[in-house]
Amino acid sequence: MQYCKTRVVDAPMAAGKTTKLIKWIKEVHSYHPVIVLVERNSEVDRLKEALGDLVVSIKDEAENKRSRKIDVLNEHVADGNTVVSTHALMEYWDEGFLENVQFHKYELVIDESLSHVLEPIKIASRDIKIFLEDKRLIVQKENKYSRLTVSKEDSEGWCLPEGYKNLERKILNKCVYLQEKEKENANGAKEYILIEAMNPEIWSYFNQVLLMTYLFKGSVMEYYFQLHNIKYIPMGLSPDGQFVNHEIINGERYRPLVTILDSYNNWDRYKDRKRTYRDGLSVNWCEHEAKGKNRLKMIQKKLRNTFEYLQRTQGITKEDFAFTFHKKFLKDIRCSHVGVLRDINKFWDDKNRHNMTEKDIRNITFLPQTLRGTNMWSHKKVMCYLSNTHLHGSISSFLQGKGVDIDNDVFALSQMIQWIFRGCIRNGERMTVWIPCQRMRHLFLKWLGYSEAELF
Repeated sequence: MQYCKTRVVDAPMAAGKTTKLIKWIKEVHSYHPVIVLVERNSEVDRLKEALGDLVVSIKDEAENKRSRKIDVLNEHVADGNTVVSTHALMEYWDEGFLENVQFHKYELVIDESLSHVLEPIKIASRDIKIFLEDKRLIVQKENKYSRLTVSKEDSEGWCLPEGYKNLERKILNKCVYLQEKEKENANGAKEYILIEAMNPEIWSYFNQVLLMTYLFKGSVMEYYFQLHNIKYIPMGLSPDGQFVNHEIINGERYRPLVTILDSYNNWDRYKDRKRTYRDGLSVNWCEHEAKGKNRLKMIQKKLRNTFEYLQRTQGITKEDFAFTFHKKFLKDIRCSHVGVLRDINKFWDDKNRHNMTEKDIRNITFLPQTLRGTNMWSHKKVMCYLSNTHLHGSISSFLQGKGVDIDNDVFALSQMIQWIFRGCIRNGERMTVWIPCQRMRHLFLKWLGYSEAELF
């Protein structure tokens, strides 16, 4: 039997995964250097504080040297040092970096599933078509998934024209797949999409890989593993912090802590062409050509009314309140009652948050729905999940076309639970949750242990 070097520790939020991660790094450090990847810079600081001189913070080193983070990472990995950084730097790992990883027999620890292992690339279909016809982009015949390569042509060794160099780098360092849309455009021409995937060979360079997450089965990363036939061992975490056999754990123990609003709900429901009721609050629902603008105004009104209701009944302030929705519509649904847009944008732009006061930060109300792996918002007493979440349509159709088993409800539940658990419930405190979309609310209620008869 082939040795399986990847372990996935699948345990609920606040189960002690970070504590175990810190302990594990301290144990492994003396045998093998470790690359630790977390989602956000705040978690880099947290691990650096816990591990001290055992680990190099790439963020801090880059700031001190006024260098690029990837250059600092390359330098320390070449020396075989244990480092901590964010998921985002994986984008820049090249062959030289991976050779150093293999030489020093690095361990890789990832806190929370990677969301960027599969992503659509923003490029016009007509440009893809031109590059294919000119043979600048070539489909590798030996690859069953229509993986692309390039033919280097110009004097500097590039194939694609100026403006597409980033795409060419992705094709060279990652996997980029060609996906043909099912429907042709209005002129009867083929429509193309490019899907980028992390190079599956990355995992083979590490001595061992440890991933800490929850509901891995519903994550994009698990679908990526299926796509590339990457084997892993699912594991759990015992109350005393030991690795144990994996078992599915729902949220029944959290039910007494959660009050779910039984009002201000279901206003997004509509009848489709077959006169069947459907849930709204999806991206497509908001982008409806005739009704989209009015729907966004309705969301803004409902959000404001719910905040004011909770102000009257629970005495909450912006400091206690958090909401999420599809980020592209933030400016359309936010109002001054529920957050200052200038401060929201300033905070989520890492470059500008350093000059914000602690009070300003605690009053941030919008948290991206992909947020996970941080306890920075554990003072929030009200969490409002407005989104009707689905796996990106291009990614979903690509995976299904390659025989990957997709469960949209588990994906949505995973995203929602991770977001809700950024709030005070992770401290064992009572929390109010508002989920107006019936589909999403029922998924959460069932996870908490509600029976079909108890759903509302």
